[in-house]
Amino acid sequence: MCDRRRCDDCRTLPSGIDKRRTDDPICRRYGLSSSDDDAWETVDANELVDVCTLSTSDASISLIREDIVMMMSEKSTPLFGSSLLNREWELVTVSEMCRRLSLDQELEMPIPDGANTSQILDELMIRQVMDILPPRAEGYPWVNIYNSEKHGFSLATMYRKMAEFDEDLSPVLLIIRDTKEHVFGAVVSSAIRPSDHYFGTGDSCLLWRFTGEAPHTRELRQYTWTGDNQFFVNAAKDSLSIGAGSGRYGLWFDADLNHGRSQKCETFDNEPLCGDNGDFIIQFIEAYGFRM
Repeated sequence: MCDRRRCDDCRTLPSGIDKRRTDDPICRRYGLSSSDDDAWETVDANELVDVCTLSTSDASISLIREDIVMMMSEKSTPLFGSSLLNREWELVTVSEMCRRLSLDQELEMPIPDGANTSQILDELMIRQVMDILPPRAEGYPWVNIYNSEKHGFSLATMYRKMAEFDEDLSPVLLIIRDTKEHVFGAVVSSAIRPSDHYFGTGDSCLLWRFTGEAPHTRELRQYTWTGDNQFFVNAAKDSLSIGAGSGRYGLWFDADLNHGRSQKCETFDNEPLCGDNGDFIIQFIEAYGFRM
């Protein structure tokens, strides 16, 4: 009979996997016993998956490293007086293994807490906006800093609410809907507070718009920094502008948050966000930060 502990033709797994359970399907398949500590060799990942799924319900364990299971061809040698740990191995549940092997399956990210409080964006629009947020804001809860219906139409009030927001590293998302049902806005790198000069950074400032009119505003377009200038945010007492160049503003509001204008600007090389006319009247405006 074949001595499975010594036969070179028999495949064996690392002895530390589960020596005690010689009745386990893996043990039966690979002939393990409580004294097995022999050499390893390469085992096909699909074959191992078939074996692992036979495991009993109390602890179905898989051994994978991405989609290839590698086993050492020789005994591990001592390192610093102890056995060398095999870093090629990882213990995961069967469900996790199946998830990793399902490379064609796209997982849908959950909508962050607070995002559904928007009075302008529906779920489909929120998911598209999530894709254009700076990486440092991804997945964090949305915090409503300012809402024109709740706080009134006033740039000074919005500045005051921004000053109360205590997340200094959080970018800010502006969402606007005008009286013609256009939905558009901006992302800026920090809370908007009055300043005598432009501020912001190119990696986290952009303009965006949904094409079409509500309720058919379904495709989001974003306009990122061109590198031509650094006129990101100008928060004056009597107006707010985002993006500029050659006397034109990518997005501009007056002190009453009533009238606005959007033009093609050098900072973002954007289309007018509110249609060809460029001028608009604000119906709603919201500002969100992120609890980081």
